[in-house]
Amino acid sequence: MAVLARGAIWIPRAILPTQTSKPSVRALEANPYPSDANFVTLLNWHLAFGTRPRGGTDHGGARWTNVEFARACDVSARTVHSWRKGESRPHNLRTLERALFGSNSDFARWYLDLRHAYHVVPSPPAAQSNDIDRIRKLVEEIKEKIEEVPRNTEEEGNAAEQRPAAFQFSIQGPTIDLLAEPLEAQDPDFARDTYKELLAKARDLRERLRKTNSADRAGKSIDRLLAALTGGFDALRPGVLLSRLRSIEADRKAFGTVEARNELFADAFAMIDDMLETARDLVSVFPIVRRIEAERLALDLDRNAEALPLIRQQIAMIAEAAETSGRASRAALEALSQNDLAIEEATDPLLRTSLVADTLLVVRNFAGAVAKKVTVELAELGNRTWQSVKDQLPEGVGLVARVAPFMFLTSAIAGPAGTIALALAAFKPLAALLNRMNGSGLQKTSNAQGQIRGNYGSPAQDKISHNDQKGAR
Repeated sequence: MAVLARGAIWIPRAILPTQTSKPSVRALEANPYPSDANFVTLLNWHLAFGTRPRGGTDHGGARWTNVEFARACDVSARTVHSWRKGESRPHNLRTLERALFGSNSDFARWYLDLRHAYHVVPSPPAAQSNDIDRIRKLVEEIKEKIEEVPRNTEEEGNAAEQRPAAFQFSIQGPTIDLLAEPLEAQDPDFARDTYKELLAKARDLRERLRKTNSADRAGKSIDRLLAALTGGFDALRPGVLLSRLRSIEADRKAFGTVEARNELFADAFAMIDDMLETARDLVSVFPIVRRIEAERLALDLDRNAEALPLIRQQIAMIAEAAETSGRASRAALEALSQNDLAIEEATDPLLRTSLVADTLLVVRNFAGAVAKKVTVELAELGNRTWQSVKDQLPEGVGLVARVAPFMFLTSAIAGPAGTIALALAAFKPLAALLNRMNGSGLQKTSNAQGQIRGNYGSPAQDKISHNDQKGAR
């Protein structure tokens, strides 16, 4: 049987069309899924069933019209009509996959079926043997992709490793979760005493702000600090504490004018300064704080401040893909968004840039964990014997289905990571690794490149190198 094109198993990030209605689950019973059908039959079934990224395999959404589906795929309605009649075939299947499946891992089997039907004209249904042929072809394709992994540069290999940041991640089984990190303090006894002192001072300050009807914006930063301190000393995240400290220091500076001072009670500055001094003492005992600061400075985001809105957009896309995938724990999702409110409320551009940089370190670790998971899983799958794959039947795609959700997530974050890399060189190794595994995302990256290039005026500075793009293909 023919082998799929290299990189064909990956799809880019979801485009999520709005669902206007939902048919009942009975719709699937009345119109069963044609798993072994040809491409035209499958496409018509999905459009009639209303397959959409926000839906599921047990219920469809609003039936697709030719005009609506054409808009989602950026083609004409006449072209969609031609696809549905079998008169022509899409030049780029990924646009269809985005519109139908997005990055929803519930559709893993349907995605594989559609791609298989697109590339290979199926033999007459032979039930079990046909399933085996399909899975065998997919495993052979994955083995081809795995052959590329050892050729990655050492820099790309290190890109998937967890780096100093407020949060690190690990993947156990099907779930991406926070990595349990032992709290390392140079002087544990001093650190515990200072923690208790800071907690008491923060609570006293917050209470005074509340009782005196002081400016609400002053209290919000203290609330976020108290949230970071909740849970006890052993649950502290020094990187989060560092971000909260930055916000309070910026507030202290913002209230420095005579007019702004009137928004606070009389001795507020003395209490804030006293609390800040204690917070700095606590932060200083954690060696990881210095490493986080070094990583933040290495991003060099201060020199690329004009790209901040676009970078924040890409961060939001990665967080959305994480949530849509269903593979990230609640704690992991909260880690990706833990600075969002502080960034929105920041009036100091330098503070906003620093908080975005803190978030970027966390996002890089999340993407690195996903990339490492996919590499390890595919390597294991590629090394399995053919007999072990046959033994998985009749469970369906077996090992392939286990890996598929992370394939979806990898392809969903590759584009945004590539866009960030155009502005920040520190992201280039990770973006190159994701694109190499994904085989897509470069189109989205190139679209954003013009926007960033307009800001900086130096194509050579911002774009991923030609060699990186070659490797990603």
